[in-house]
Amino acid sequence: MWKKASAVGVLVLGLLMGVGRVQAAHDLCQGLGAIDTTMQSKCSSCQARGGYWSAVGCVPTETVELAAYMVRIAMGLAGVILTAQIIIGAVQIIFASGDAGAMTAAKKRITNSLIAIGFMIFGIAILQIVGVQILRIPGFFGN
Repeated sequence: MWKKASAVGVLVLGLLMGVGRVQAAHDLCQGLGAIDTTMQSKCSSCQARGGYWSAVGCVPTETVELAAYMVRIAMGLAGVILTAQIIIGAVQIIFASGDAGAMTAAKKRITNSLIAIGFMIFGIAILQIVGVQILRIPGFFGN
């Protein structure tokens, strides 16, 4: 447990140092070697690709790659939240015990979550069609 906490502390310290400090980032990767050699190799390979190693992993520093990374993170987070909302709605239905108001609220929660997931899926599909297939934007969704 302390090994992980120390690694996270070193990573947070590295994040606070700033992206432009190459020597500090190199020192960060070297410091990780004393804690976890696997993390050190991931950190070094991240820097070799031009990324910045942080507490959340390798963060790209190029604008297009960073935007795509942020979209992936946001979509993943939204998916987790919406899945949790569906589960909460299902639990509310189970514990409604015949109460019409509670049942309606739970159904609304599930319906709204499914609609939001549908918007996410169609939004990604539209971005894929327009950005990649029509406009051929380089670096956009794997293009």
